[in-house]
Amino acid sequence: MSQRPLEHRNVTDNNLPPPLVHPDVDLSNMEGFLLNAVRLLGSELAALSSGEEFKAAVLLWCRAWLQKPHASLPDKDDVLAKFVGVSIAKWKKLRPMALRGWVKCSDGRLYHSILAEDANRAHAARLKNHKRTEAANEKRRKQADAQRNVGRNVPRDEERDDQRDEPRNEERDVGRNVERNVQPFPSLPSPSSEPKGSDAGASRPPSEEGKPKISTTKAVIDFGIALLTSAGQTEKSARDMIGKWRKDLKDDVKLMGLLVSAREQDAAEPIAYVTKAVRNELARASEAARQHEDIYRGVMI
Repeated sequence: MSQRPLEHRNVTDNNLPPPLVHPDVDLSNMEGFLLNAVRLLGSELAALSSGEEFKAAVLLWCRAWLQKPHASLPDKDDVLAKFVGVSIAKWKKLRPMALRGWVKCSDGRLYHSILAEDANRAHAARLKNHKRTEAANEKRRKQADAQRNVGRNVPRDEERDDQRDEPRNEERDVGRNVERNVQPFPSLPSPSSEPKGSDAGASRPPSEEGKPKISTTKAVIDFGIALLTSAGQTEKSARDMIGKWRKDLKDDVKLMGLLVSAREQDAAEPIAYVTKAVRNELARASEAARQHEDIYRGVMI
């Protein structure tokens, strides 16, 4: 890390460069930076400094990262001496080496050029990640709207329109999807729910008042079994597959949406359809986590 020592010259602010980091850059929730070991070991600071000088330099890097603007320090010997933890007299001996790589800017503060580059790079990565996340969220919202609108282009009376337009939480959404989408499977046998000899064809839906409330988990399992058994799977294999999807995705509401989508798309192979959709959801979640890590991984000194 080849660095020039801070020059002490009598110059006006007009002759100084502008601040290296804009005051609006906010990295307050990033508590530290990554240290480039190769650059540090090859620097003049590591080669020429004493133990006390090296310690002072590292302490000032850390202080500067937490200052506003980031990567800057006040050009005041009494403050810098306190940051390093030494007397002013001792600090003046350490200053030339401890401030290698720092430049004074037109706002009167000292900026570390490499630390400033890292702060600006982290800020740019954060803005890029924010835009990417917003675009992905907007895409998911459009897909969800499209799924909800499939099959709804039929005449409805005003009462049903008002009910659909009311704010609903996820639990009620899942329950409504189950009531609407399980109905295409009236001829499927109900597992061990009817005694032998009963009339399996005399299926009569319960009245609206007598319908039990359906939990998210039960809704997913019941609807998934109906979907998969209608495609030729046994109830046991259907339960096993649904259990695997729930374990991988860890979100019953999202899984319910994928199952409903498979039914509405009339997928010939619902297992392959939902498995691929679950894999895509996990990939999107992994990508979002990777983007967050990139912000930290890109910050090097």
